[in-house]
Amino acid sequence: MIPYGIYIILAAVIPCFFYIWLLDRFDRFKREPRILIFKLFAAGLVTPLAAMLLEMVSIPLCELLPLGISIP
Repeated sequence: MIPYGIYIILAAVIPCFFYIWLLDRFDRFKREPRILIFKLFAAGLVTPLAAMLLEMVSIPLCELLPLGISIP
């Protein structure tokens, strides 16, 4: 049986490759450097990972707040 996380990763990666292919296909006359496009998509990959890390750190810290303070 395939782990469930593999499906999530594939669901995130396959559209990226599709958009890279689509961008390369439509941009025939003035092509952008491929390394620049790769860096752009890599930044899009790293940003949610950083948000997930911040969330993992901040939720336990918010649980230390007094009961009268609510988390929006």
